[in-house]
Amino acid sequence: LLRTGDAAGKTQAAGALSNLACNADNKIAIARAGAVEPLVELLRTGDAAGKTQAAGALSNLACNADNKIAIARAGAVEPLVELLRTGDAEGKTQAAGALKNLAGNTDNQVTIACSGVVKPLVDLLSAGDAEGKTQAAWALKNLASNTDNQTLIVRSGAVKALVQLLRTGDDEGCIEAMAALTNLASAKENRIQIAQSGVVDLLVYRLRTGSNAAKTQAAGTLWNLAGNEDNQIMIVRDGALEPLVHLLKTGDAAGKTRAAGALTNLALNTRNKKIDLCAEDVQPLVQLLRHGDDACKTQAAGALRILASVTQFQMAIKGAGAIEPLQALSQKGDVDQKSEARKALGNLESSAQPQIRDIQV
Repeated sequence: LLRTGDAAGKTQAAGALSNLACNADNKIAIARAGAVEPLVELLRTGDAAGKTQAAGALSNLACNADNKIAIARAGAVEPLVELLRTGDAEGKTQAAGALKNLAGNTDNQVTIACSGVVKPLVDLLSAGDAEGKTQAAWALKNLASNTDNQTLIVRSGAVKALVQLLRTGDDEGCIEAMAALTNLASAKENRIQIAQSGVVDLLVYRLRTGSNAAKTQAAGTLWNLAGNEDNQIMIVRDGALEPLVHLLKTGDAAGKTRAAGALTNLALNTRNKKIDLCAEDVQPLVQLLRHGDDACKTQAAGALRILASVTQFQMAIKGAGAIEPLQALSQKGDVDQKSEARKALGNLESSAQPQIRDIQV
């Protein structure tokens, strides 16, 4: 039906495949049945409804790692970008979602960015509905995880649009906007421009009032922005210290790790002399070392490794009782846990000047 049906039949077939492709096993079976090429053909030649359904089906199929490669090789990128430019609201949203998922593959990222996708994604980010803006921000986040794409994205006006989404969007849109800004701020040359866009106040607000996921993402964005000396002063001045310390104490493992990274970068600036931690601030990380699951133990050890690179934090870490569980983890943990714990212990024994760190998401 997808190959030989009339326009209505092809649209219905694509819609059915889109629904079936919500299941992980079905994603594999549908691709193996040869659905990708006729979906791409429908995306090229169908009517508006057919193109939208084809984009939705390809978006769901592209959640599978192997399918990301097959769909890109089948030539889907060009018609998806065209739909992103010229489609109706739903068509643009589905196209952005498909491109977002395809851009989860490293090899696809430069190919997609070179297809002319960035400008229509920024346009959707500026003028789309709530879901369209979220999908556009998510696609830009994935593309921006490739350093070769970051300058192009910034030059296309994405920073202003992402900050506006952070200011006015729903929780999911705000999280994706912050994630995109985090990746863009991993490039040193972008950090000042992003900080001067008015984003720091918004990040501090989300750090105080957002959902747990939003707080974690806000801390990650501040972590990267704090890789610039001038930004370090601005971030402290705009009130980030108290909510970062609060997240270090009360957040989940990922939130604690990102708060630790942000606080470490901020503490590298000698003008931020009032940054300090007490044992009580660090004790939640020690508790995760002792009682968390494997993933939490790894992240807690990583957070302590980061904090322990700053001399002024070392006394608080030792006072919180971190040495003994770090030693135990360095001997009995898995490979990642042993590595993080040993590096943390090594940092606690060193007074060397720490280096700026950043994160990508």
